[in-house]
Amino acid sequence: MKVRTIRSDRGTEFVNKVIKDFCDQNGTFHQLSAARTPQRNGVAKRRNRTLKEAARTMIAESGLPMRYWAEAINTACYTQNRSMIHKNHQKTPYELWKGNPTSATFTYLDANATFSTMERSI
Repeated sequence: MKVRTIRSDRGTEFVNKVIKDFCDQNGTFHQLSAARTPQRNGVAKRRNRTLKEAARTMIAESGLPMRYWAEAINTACYTQNRSMIHKNHQKTPYELWKGNPTSATFTYLDANATFSTMERSI
């Protein structure tokens, strides 16, 4: 599956040579929202909120310190990409991207293994 369009605000993390080169090399259109209109980025803002809520829950339930925030966000993204079903396609984002389904058992074990490993290192 090819990324046809990237939609972002005009933040410097999105408007730079690296992103421009990526889009040019991959034939991807970079659509920028109008300045000072965060409501145009509603889908991305909601997705980020969902990831933060999942990460916050993982941190709270595991008893880990906040220094594991990045790992919790990565784990939330990993599990949600492999478990949330896209309504229009009846497939997970991972399956749409890679073309093959993922195992729910593997996802469950991987998410727990990530936090189990961190707990042992504390």
